Amino acid sequence: GADNFEVRYLLNEACVKQGIPWVYGGVLGTYGLTATILPGETPCLRCLLGPMPPPASVPTCETAGVLGPMVAIIAAIEVTEALKILIERREDLLRSLLMIDVWTGDFERAQTQRPTAGCPVCGEGHYELLEAEGGSVATMLCGRNAVQIRPRPAPVLDLAALGERLAGVGGVEVNEYLLRLATEGKELTIFGDGRAIVKGVGDEAQARALYARYVGS
Repeated sequence: GADNFEVRYLLNEACVKQGIPWVYGGVLGTYGLTATILPGETPCLRCLLGPMPPPASVPTCETAGVLGPMVAIIAAIEVTEALKILIERREDLLRSLLMIDVWTGDFERAQTQRPTAGCPVCGEGHYELLEAEGGSVATMLCGRNAVQIRPRPAPVLDLAALGERLAGVGGVEVNEYLLRLATEGKELTIFGDGRAIVKGVGDEAQARALYARYVGS
């Protein structure tokens, strides 16, 4: 799936490299944000959000939930911004990072006028994910109906905290060495260095999607 940081940052690198405008949006809980990214004119996603968060460092939709109306609000803004690009009305683009909490009614708008000096992506042209220097590596384990996911660089996970977050989504066993989650008829064994073995899957894409859903990436 595309609902994870690794794919978003990869898409950002591809669009910046090719000079293609794109509209970013994300929702978690009651909070959402969106920004229209124009390569060479506005900050890119790496400028706006900083380095890609390591696995398990932020909640996911599965562990924190998503309020439906917030999705509709962010999607409506994204579609409107995309239409402005398609009909060549760039002067009407928001050119800002819009942050909304629909539950509290808080709206914030931070202007995004120029790319950030020294940004590795749009400032220096360093495409870490496109050039396969970062991101995760997935490997099918022969004869085991399982896939190993190995993030790069390797993070240090707080397995106890992750176990508390995942307690509501399936059966969780955790010790000082690993965390085991049983859910959706699958089993994820997660280690302190971010590695995971996803059992019960037949392809790497499904394993990556489960990892992103429950651990984050």
